Amino acid sequence: MKNISYRKILYWAGVIASPLILTVLIILTLFPFRLDERILFKLPYFDKIAHFISYAAFSCCLFLSVAFVKLGDTFKTILSNNNLKAIMVVLLSSLIGLIIEIIQPSFGRSFDLLDALANSLGSIFGLFIGSLLLLFGSALDKRGQNL
Repeated sequence: MKNISYRKILYWAGVIASPLILTVLIILTLFPFRLDERILFKLPYFDKIAHFISYAAFSCCLFLSVAFVKLGDTFKTILSNNNLKAIMVVLLSSLIGLIIEIIQPSFGRSFDLLDALANSLGSIFGLFIGSLLLLFGSALDKRGQNL
């Protein structure tokens, strides 16, 4: 029986999830919704937390889909071997967030610089989460080969 490659599973999860997450981000951030009546949306800074988590998920999945990880790589080697890809993921994700914020007034929403900041910080955080997932996937693949 063939061993499961966790790195391959993470790759395909990123390939499938990143465009889906981006589509949901675009829909939720461009089109006005009347959700203010809900208790959850009345929590302080809920909007910023939602931006942070959404862009973390997007950049995490995007990094999973582009990063190259060898068997037994460490966290440091994952980032150093994929440093240009990591920078591009954070820049692309942050740029998408900024562009969406800039064009929101055309859709009846308002521009918020703190939303753009939350998007960028979430993108950076998502990169580290993606790197950790790849680290665990690499370790699990290595352990599977040693059995």
